[in-house]
Amino acid sequence: MPPPTNTPAPTATPDITANFQTFADSFGHVSLQYPPEWTLDAIEETDRVQILIASDQEGFAKVTDEDYSQPVGFLVGEVGLALDLFSVSARRSGDPERMLDEAIEHMRDDAIENFTPVGERSVGERDGMRFASQGFEANNASGTHQGTMTTIVNGTRIALFISGATGPGADAYLPLAQAAMDSVVVHPWPPEVQADLSTPEGTLEAVFEAARTGDFTALAVLCDPLRENDRDTQRICDLTADDPLRASFVEYFSSGKLNGEAVISADGNTAEVPFLFGPNGDQEETMRLIKRNGKWYLLDY
Repeated sequence: MPPPTNTPAPTATPDITANFQTFADSFGHVSLQYPPEWTLDAIEETDRVQILIASDQEGFAKVTDEDYSQPVGFLVGEVGLALDLFSVSARRSGDPERMLDEAIEHMRDDAIENFTPVGERSVGERDGMRFASQGFEANNASGTHQGTMTTIVNGTRIALFISGATGPGADAYLPLAQAAMDSVVVHPWPPEVQADLSTPEGTLEAVFEAARTGDFTALAVLCDPLRENDRDTQRICDLTADDPLRASFVEYFSSGKLNGEAVISADGNTAEVPFLFGPNGDQEETMRLIKRNGKWYLLDY
């Protein structure tokens, strides 16, 4: 009888994300993880955040100049409510595949040599986000740039990310760049606030309530997330407790009240709400609102 054979235990696949660092912007747009030895630069604004993570920042500067000779891994992206790269119709559609098509065309039109989609497109949902992702290669005389382009939609917040690597040894960077991409979470807009945006009247009442109570938290989420609203409504949504316009806002809107029923357009996408405001609450005005994903937002008055 032959002696028993000792079967070696399977070797566990190392988790390349085990030591990744976490980044979350201060306005709640996005969170992600990235390799600890890579560096991160971010430009944070109330309505968008731009992110650049790279294994070598100087090397990545060459990538932006279409010099693919340096070994660099990177993840670059922008998250916001209205990214200028995408057409208004694409943003309104909320379709990540349509946005991805536009991003690919933009790369081709941007005179990037031999930009070629590679492999099957991936489309799906994760953590409430809808996404579309496409691998690509871009070649020129300096070398090869390969990676993945991904569009993400969560509510009215949208994102475009490009992960990849260039130069000799790119294969070592690609898994890290892709792991960082896979960790991205785009958070929904608006955040949870004590405001009823399910009706045009409810959104306008939130303006009056903020003026009466001095709690301006809800104002930040009342304007059109696609930024098609006018300057006057945007001033309302940008107000903070220490804003120089605070006193004027309180004076004019704390006595505000509805002055009739909302008139909703035939297509159901816009509404007009008559209201009274002013120091004595006797000035007549009409607020126009627009419907996005089942919620009503300020447009103009």
